[in-house]
Amino acid sequence: MAKTFIEACLPAVLSFFIGPWSDSNGRKPFLLSSVSGYVISYTIWGILAQFDTIPAIYFLLVTIPTCISGGAVAFFTSAFCYIGDVSTEKNRGLRYCLLFLFKRKN
Repeated sequence: MAKTFIEACLPAVLSFFIGPWSDSNGRKPFLLSSVSGYVISYTIWGILAQFDTIPAIYFLLVTIPTCISGGAVAFFTSAFCYIGDVSTEKNRGLRYCLLFLFKRKN
């Protein structure tokens, strides 16, 4: 429950600022930061998995990089905006469909 709460609070607040900030500064920084947040989180998971006995509170450390980088909210908001920017009208629907299918699986 604590993990879900932590992963929902900051990205929810951050989602209000992703669109306007990325309009002026570009979409790629949010895409890269959210992906790097997930990479760091899974690296921490791998490190923590090496220990036999560890207090459960340490597993909340995994949520911090994802939370700070915006998590799934930042990734999918930036991805939808980026697709809208770079695709033509002819293939935009297909690209949105593929991204939406990827989103539904996660």
